[in-house]
Amino acid sequence: MKERLEKRSFYKKRMYGKRTMIARGADFITLRIVIAFAAFFCFKTLMPTVASAVLAVVAVLMFSTASELIKSVRLDRFIASERDRMVREHIKQIILYLDNDSFCRLAGRCVYDDGCVTALQKISPITPDDVLAAYRQAAASSKKAAHIVTIAQITPEARVTAQSAPNIKIHFHTSDELIELYNDECIDADELEKIAIMAEKNKRRLRGLKGMRPFAPSRARSYIIASSLLMVLSFFVKHALYFRIMGIICMVFGMLTACIGVYTKNSA
Repeated sequence: MKERLEKRSFYKKRMYGKRTMIARGADFITLRIVIAFAAFFCFKTLMPTVASAVLAVVAVLMFSTASELIKSVRLDRFIASERDRMVREHIKQIILYLDNDSFCRLAGRCVYDDGCVTALQKISPITPDDVLAAYRQAAASSKKAAHIVTIAQITPEARVTAQSAPNIKIHFHTSDELIELYNDECIDADELEKIAIMAEKNKRRLRGLKGMRPFAPSRARSYIIASSLLMVLSFFVKHALYFRIMGIICMVFGMLTACIGVYTKNSA
């Protein structure tokens, strides 16, 4: 049960991007308050106040149920697509580090005619120069077609160069085809998922440890907020002097932390 909750929490954070749980919770409450008031005033024109309030609550509950059902279906679809993406990215990394002979054999399986095959096992995008090299290789072999097989991205300029090549038709075979052809039963989506969740946990732990340092750059804002609150509270308490002293100390810490952060950034 705990593992399932961790998994869903991991994918929720990915699905909602950088929005925190507090921000999502605020949206959750605000939206339901707005719906409750809108439903109440709508029903109030037709029936007594008590009945309107009851129906407004019912409307909010119905909306919440439908919303949670839609979010659950959406999350399940997102999980399925993310698992597929992780597997594909893993296979792409495997293909990238294949030895030259294995990559050439895999590239040969993409081609179903007697055209010239150019296997480009590289990370940098395919350029017009790569297309010209494949064109010249096909022309030297008296082929009517050239096939460029790669896992790298293809630049628009390279596609334009391929379309304008005379007498020889140039085809591109991208990572999608190679991934579909690569069969490895040892790839386990559950294991990749566990690795990704563990990496996210370690990242959060390191971020937490970094934030615990007294003069970490991320703490400058916290010091300034604490200083402002202490200064405001000093007008409503009996021993105002102590609050103001603490507020000044927090302000000094905040300024010192900000200066250290700027100095560290400029030195990097």
